[in-house]
Amino acid sequence: MSQESLKSIKEILERITSQKEWEKGGTILRWRDLWRKCVGPYVAGKTEVVGVIGKKAVIAVAHSVLASELALQRPTILEKLREKGGKRAPQDIIFKVDPTLEGEGSPAPSLPDLDPSVQEEIKRLTSSIKDPELREGFTRILIYSLQREEKE
Repeated sequence: MSQESLKSIKEILERITSQKEWEKGGTILRWRDLWRKCVGPYVAGKTEVVGVIGKKAVIAVAHSVLASELALQRPTILEKLREKGGKRAPQDIIFKVDPTLEGEGSPAPSLPDLDPSVQEEIKRLTSSIKDPELREGFTRILIYSLQREEKE
């Protein structure tokens, strides 16, 4: 199992480092900054831009009540995003409830239900990332990808 998991990490890294994925990553980073500026610190602490689908931003929201409220405010939020981001702003927003989403200043994600050798490999791969927020995000991506592959 650990060899398969390590092979999966290699495949994940190859996908992440592809040109298309880097472009998506750049868009996500721009939209995260724009999102924080438009929705303020409280909402930004309970949400996160997690993906790009075409010109739509995928926003993870900590709980369904907030997701419903944001969905009602979608037109106003989109207007603010376009006002501050211009042509580089998302054209639409998709809200996705993610109860595992933690607020700002959250500790690094745990490595649940993963083989110890895989846990060590993830720590080794992410240890060279100096920015703690980026390291945490990359660790979440690796864990999420491994968990999805195990389910399939």
